[in-house]
Amino acid sequence: MSFGRAEEGVVKALQDILESAGNKDWEKYEKLCDKDITCFEPESVGNVAKGLAFHKYYFDLPSGPSSGIKNNVTLADLNVRILGEGNSAVACYNRLIQKLEDGSPVTVKSHESRVFEMKQGKWVCVHFHRS
Repeated sequence: MSFGRAEEGVVKALQDILESAGNKDWEKYEKLCDKDITCFEPESVGNVAKGLAFHKYYFDLPSGPSSGIKNNVTLADLNVRILGEGNSAVACYNRLIQKLEDGSPVTVKSHESRVFEMKQGKWVCVHFHRS
C-alpha cells in the first residue's frame, strides 16, 4: 500500500507507539500520546479509560521470564485516513503478535483503531480502541 507524506507520518507515530508499549518504554510512550488520551480496550472492561495513568500501571508491572526472543508485530490491513484540514487522522488495522508462550510459538490478533491529532508539529495519539 502506498501512503502520502502525512499518512507516512501517522504510520511512523503508530509504529513508535506500539514499539514503546512492547518495550515498556514509558518515557517514549508518554511523548507519543496525549495526556488526556481515551481508550476502550479489554483491560478497561467495557469502560472508557481516560488519561495516561491507566496505562502507566501496566508499564510498571514486573515482566515475566524472558526467552531472549523478541515478539514480532505485524500490522495487517493497515488503513490511514487524514481528516479535516489535515490535522487529524484515523488508523485502523489488525495487529498480529507472534510470541512464545510456554516455549511454543503463538500468534495473538487484535483489531485496533487509533485517532491522531497534529500537535506542535507531530502526530499524537488521542484515542484508541482495541478488541
